[in-house]
Amino acid sequence: SLVSFEWASLLFIPFLIGMIRFATVAYAVENGTSFGGMGAAREALLFIFGEPIMILILVVFESNVVFQANFANLSFGILFFLGATLIVLSELSKPPFDDPRTHLELTMVHEAMLLEASGRTRALFELAHQFKTASLFLLLTKLGLEHVEVFFGLVAFPIWKELAAFGGAILFSALIGYWESNSTRRKWIWIP
Repeated sequence: SLVSFEWASLLFIPFLIGMIRFATVAYAVENGTSFGGMGAAREALLFIFGEPIMILILVVFESNVVFQANFANLSFGILFFLGATLIVLSELSKPPFDDPRTHLELTMVHEAMLLEASGRTRALFELAHQFKTASLFLLLTKLGLEHVEVFFGLVAFPIWKELAAFGGAILFSALIGYWESNSTRRKWIWIP
């Protein structure tokens, strides 16, 4: 609801993601399995690398900086959007971001921490992860739409912007799903 309705500063998003991560890591460590501990360590490492960049992206997004519509600012916006995409992909541990050698290495970040969970606990963890995925896709789509509005001078009613963001998030999730399903089946080419 924070990403959709913007009822508070978007800088609250890393805090909420951190709370989800803290609960998941605490659950994995509390079980005492080595596999869960390894997944918790990787999850914390991704968070340490990704959170400062995510905060920087959100600060720039909320600063209302006005850019001129020229090639340099357009290329800066594209690089900014690609950086945001990489942060979201690392946050969700989507291939081939972390380690493309095996799909197990990629899913180990989230799934290794939840091996001991079952029933309602597992369902709540999965629901939290799905909410995080949907909200990050929606946030990334809103970043892109804001950039398009600035550079191409498109002015839309708020309801149309929200519908476009919703449709863009669905399209973005379909593209990520297609990419993930194809990239895990491809033979990786090794370069020594």
